[in-house]
Amino acid sequence: MPRLPGDLSGHLAWWEHEGRHLLLVQTWEEGRGRAHVATVDPATGELLGEWSRDADDEPGGDFLMAPGGGFYYYTFTRLFKADVAGGRLVQVAVNPTPAECRCLAISPSGLLGTDTYDLGYAFTLDRATGLSRSHGKVWADDHRANHGPAAFAGRRGRSLLANHGEAMPGLWATDTRTNAHCRIGEAAVQLVRFGDGSVWGTQGPNPASIAFDPQTCWTPSWSSRLGRLFRYWAGSETVILFSEVGQVGPIAEAPGRAGRLLAAVGRELLILEVAEMQVLERVALPGECVAMTGAGRRRSVYLLLADGALLHGRGWRRSVRLQTACTDFGRAERGLMVLPQSGAVVGIALDGQLSVWRPGNPTVTRLSAPSPPPAGPAVDPAEDAWYYADRVVTRFTLEG
Repeated sequence: MPRLPGDLSGHLAWWEHEGRHLLLVQTWEEGRGRAHVATVDPATGELLGEWSRDADDEPGGDFLMAPGGGFYYYTFTRLFKADVAGGRLVQVAVNPTPAECRCLAISPSGLLGTDTYDLGYAFTLDRATGLSRSHGKVWADDHRANHGPAAFAGRRGRSLLANHGEAMPGLWATDTRTNAHCRIGEAAVQLVRFGDGSVWGTQGPNPASIAFDPQTCWTPSWSSRLGRLFRYWAGSETVILFSEVGQVGPIAEAPGRAGRLLAAVGRELLILEVAEMQVLERVALPGECVAMTGAGRRRSVYLLLADGALLHGRGWRRSVRLQTACTDFGRAERGLMVLPQSGAVVGIALDGQLSVWRPGNPTVTRLSAPSPPPAGPAVDPAEDAWYYADRVVTRFTLEG
């Protein structure tokens, strides 16, 4: 058998051409992220040639023989027809909605990533070009992703983290360069990207679901459920658990000095030194913390309490100085975020209502809006915008 680039991927197929019984073979180069389709004569072992095609970024397709000696080649997102004379696979159709997004993350460069149901493939979307790329099936034994969180790990966001699996849900990492997939731990209820490229999270149940029901399916509000704290570095085969801390709720990167983490447990805020994973301080809160979000380069953090109060925190010496931003911010079960340009804090309730607090303004703006799609939110790293998704990706901004 001739040497082909990459490893065997997908099905083989017999092809009868000009009286000869030939073999159509697929391979996948993980290092280059390229798929190949070649023709081999099994009688002689001769490699007769490789088929060129319009798009080669999706592994594991299949073949369908056509009358007259031709054939079709199809992947989950594209259909190709063989141009036998030209030795090419010509794209003739694209499936615009091959699956439903079950989670949504955004990389530092603005690349969107998702895991899907019922397809079970990971995809990324380049917002600049509008082109999506398949990164293959996450787990061969289970083709479904449940609603849940997602995040990109690595300084440039190389690894996409998301829950996957209906019968045995777990947290998986997809290398968006090689399209390699690895189960790295138990399912997560929150995933938070830190400035050094690591991803922190807490573990918890990820129930199977078909249709999205915010009463039973994952939403960002699940971060308030206590779970085991963990950290993940891009390229690692497993997460690092910190059981010695105990179970915690919402987490965020601490403002001020690097290497610190904030974790809420009910009415208490823990300030943790990451290097030795020790509690530096326990700060009493005026109420139970139900959500937390960092403000990135603004070096701030915001805590939402169960009574609707919003606290603003800044790094101060070895601690964090907390002040009340407003007492009537409202609810944010579908997401609490800080917009990168204006610094506005946006909360989205179950029914879609937006609460907006802007620094320096004591009042909270209420905006009526429909309930957003299930997957998300993913906050744009450069613009005052955020994204949700189902079978399509929707971009949201504040008017004015």
